[in-house]
Amino acid sequence: MTTSRRKSVCLPCSAQPWLVAALLCLGALPCAMLIAHRWVTVEVTTTPIGDAAPPLSALALAGACALAAALLLYCQGLRRAAAARRARAQEAQAARLRTLGLLEAIAQCTTELMVAKDMEGRYTFYNHAAAKTFGRKADEILGRTNIDIFGPEMGARLGRDDAQVLRTLQPTVFDEEMPTPDGSVTLQYTKSPLFDEAGQLIGLLMVARDVSEKRRLQADLQTHRQQLESKVSARTLQLTMANEALERAVRFNRTITDALPGRVAYFDRSRHCLFANRLYAEWFGHTVESVVGLSTQEIAGPHHERLRGPLHAALAGEPQSYERDTVLPDGSLHCQQVHIVPDIDAQGEVHGALLMSFDITELKQTERALTCSNAQLQASRDRAEAASRAKSVFLANMSHEIRTPLNAVIGMTHLMAMDAAPGRQRDRLATVDTAARHLLRILNDILDLSKIEAGTLRLDDEPFSLHAVVRQATELLEASVHHKGLDMQVQAAQLPDRVQGDATRLSQMLSNLLSNAIKFTEAGRIRLHASVAATDGARVQLRFEVDDTGVGVAPERRATLFNNFEQGDGSTTRVHGGTGLGLALTRQLAQAMGGEAGYRPNATRGSTFWVTAWLTSTDHATALPTAPAPAPDPLDQAIAQLRRRHAGQCVLLAEDNPVNQEVARNLLALAGLRVDVAEDGEHAVRMAAAGGYDLVLMDLEMPRMDGLAAARALRAQGLRIPLVAMTGHAAADSVDSGLDDHLAKPVNPLALYETLLRWLPAPPDAGS
Repeated sequence: MTTSRRKSVCLPCSAQPWLVAALLCLGALPCAMLIAHRWVTVEVTTTPIGDAAPPLSALALAGACALAAALLLYCQGLRRAAAARRARAQEAQAARLRTLGLLEAIAQCTTELMVAKDMEGRYTFYNHAAAKTFGRKADEILGRTNIDIFGPEMGARLGRDDAQVLRTLQPTVFDEEMPTPDGSVTLQYTKSPLFDEAGQLIGLLMVARDVSEKRRLQADLQTHRQQLESKVSARTLQLTMANEALERAVRFNRTITDALPGRVAYFDRSRHCLFANRLYAEWFGHTVESVVGLSTQEIAGPHHERLRGPLHAALAGEPQSYERDTVLPDGSLHCQQVHIVPDIDAQGEVHGALLMSFDITELKQTERALTCSNAQLQASRDRAEAASRAKSVFLANMSHEIRTPLNAVIGMTHLMAMDAAPGRQRDRLATVDTAARHLLRILNDILDLSKIEAGTLRLDDEPFSLHAVVRQATELLEASVHHKGLDMQVQAAQLPDRVQGDATRLSQMLSNLLSNAIKFTEAGRIRLHASVAATDGARVQLRFEVDDTGVGVAPERRATLFNNFEQGDGSTTRVHGGTGLGLALTRQLAQAMGGEAGYRPNATRGSTFWVTAWLTSTDHATALPTAPAPAPDPLDQAIAQLRRRHAGQCVLLAEDNPVNQEVARNLLALAGLRVDVAEDGEHAVRMAAAGGYDLVLMDLEMPRMDGLAAARALRAQGLRIPLVAMTGHAAADSVDSGLDDHLAKPVNPLALYETLLRWLPAPPDAGS
C-alpha cells in the first residue's frame, strides 16, 4: 500500500508578501474585467447579457478562487509572523534577563559600591561592597530612603544631591563623608539618571569608591606642598637676607679695612691680589679696583722680592710675623710690622694668605719711653713691696710684743681675781681686765684690717649656734649698758639656730655695732633687730640692725663713716673716744662674708647701723629664746671637766717669757694638770721626744728654734701627740706645719680649757 503524503510548500516569509500580492492581482483582474464588461455591454450594445455570461462567469470564478487563495495565504502569513514575533520577543526577554543577571552578578562582585534608587528615593539595588562598607545587609536597605537610613540631616543633604542629578539628567560626581561601623570613609559618588527601555526616567544609579586614602594622600601632599612652599619661601627669604647681610658685611668689611691704620691685602695661591684696602692700594699707586687681580710683582715692582719668602712660607701653611724698616721718599725711617696669615680650611688646605702691615714707628718710640718708665715703676714697686714687707714685719712684731705682756696682764688679773675676796679689790681687777681687753680689741681691729688689705684674712667655716653668738654679743656689753642706765632690747625672732660660718667675725661685727651705739647714746635705749633677709637653698642672708636714741651723725660726716680711721666726731674736743676702725672693719668683714654694712638716720633721734652676711643654715628656723635660763659658769664647767677627765695628765709648755710661763702654769694647775716648761724650741724638741707628755703648748716666737721649726722637727720624728700653737704673731693663722690647733695671745682661759678638752687624749681608765 502506497502512502501518499502531501507535500506542503513552505515559502520563506520574505516571499509570502509577493505571492499574496500576485494572487490578489490574478483574482482581482477577472473581476474587474467582468464588471467592466457588464458596464460596457449595458451602456453600449444591446447584446443580451446572457450571451456573454459564460465566459465572464468562468473568469470571475477563477478570479474569486485566486482571491480566496491569496487571502488564505495572507492569513497564514500573518499567523506565522505573529508566532515569529513572539518567539523573538521571548528570546529577547530571555537574553535581557540573562544580561540583567550578568550585570547584577558583575555589580555584586565589583569592589566599588553600587546602589540604585527609584523616583521616590527608595533604594532598589544595594551590592555587596556597599553592604560591607556600611555594615548593613541589603534587606535592611532596600525599600528605605536616605532619611530612614542616615537620619534627617545627612538624608536631606544626600536628597539634594539626588535631586540635582534628576533635574539636570547629567552624571554628577560628589564627595561625601559617610559613617561606617569603624568610623567614617570618604566616598566619591558618580550619580547618573536611570532610564527604562522606552527612555522613561525611572530613578538614578550611584557608583562609589572609597577615596579616603586618596584624599588623605592628597591632603598630605597639599600639606607637604604648603610646607615645601613655606620652606622655599623661608629659604628664599633667608637667601635674600643672607645676600643683603653679605652685601652689608662686604660694605662693613670694606669700611673697617679702609678705616684701619694699616695696609691689608689678600693673595690667592697664585699670588694674585683678590682684595686690598684703600691704604694698601694707594701705597703702591693703585686704586682699590685696579689692584685686584694683579700679582705681587705687578703691584710692588722690584720690592716684591722682600715679600716673596714670607708669602711663600704663609702659603705653605706657616704664619709669618716680622718687622721691617722702610725708608720713605722724604728720607724718614719708618718701622713696619707685617703679619701674613694663611687661609686654611677645615681639611688643612691653604687657599691663600692675608697680609697686614702696620706702621709702628710711634709705637716703637712709645715702647722705648715705656721701657724707661717701667724701670722707674719697677724701682717704685720694689720700694713699695719692701715697705709692705716692713709693715708686715712691724705688725707681726708689734702683735707679738703687745700680746705677750697683755697675756701676762690678763692672765695675772684673772688669777688674782680668783684669789681676791669680793669687794673693791676685785672691782679694780675687773677694771684692769676690761682695759686690757679693750686694748686687745683695738689691736685685733688693727691686725684684722691689715690682713684684709693684704688679702690674707681667712674666714672660718664651722658650725655654731647663732642664738648663742647673739646672746654672747649682748651679754658682753651688759655691764656698759647697765653703767649708763640704758635699755637694751633684742628682737631676733625666727632665726635659724644652727648655722655654719665664722662665728668669731660675726660676733666681732655685732660687738662693734653695739659698742658704737652705747658709746654715742647717753640716755634712752639700744635695740638689736635680727632677721633673715633672703634665702638661697640652704644659704641664708642675715640682717642685723642696731638703732639707738643717741646723738646721731652729722650729715657732712655720713659719707665717710665707714672709711678707715674715720669717726663720727673727729674734732680734738670730742668726748667720745675710739680709733675709727670699728665701722670700717665691720663693713669689710661683712663684704668678706658676702654682705654689706650701712647707716641711716632715725626719723626722730639717733642712728641705725645695719650689716648683712651670708651663712649656711643647718636646721629649720626657730625662735630665739627671749629669756634663756641661767646656765652654770662655762669657765667653772670647763675646769671641772678637765679635773674629772684628765687630772694628772702632763702638758709640755714651750714658752720663753717667764711671766707667761707663770700664768700658763697656774691656769693648767687649776685644771688639775701637771706642767713641764721648755724655755726654747730646741729644749722643747728634746723633752717632747723623750716622751711622757699628753700635749704640747708651743709658743711660736722663741730663741734658738721657733715653734714652727720645733713642730716640724717633732713631726719628722714621728711624734703624734697634739701640738697646739700659742702666739701673738699677726700671721699665726696662716701657719701650716703640723700644728693641730692655734690659741691667740692673750690666751683666754676658757678658750685654753676648751682646747685642752678637745685635744687631750682620754686616759686608759676613762671609761671605768
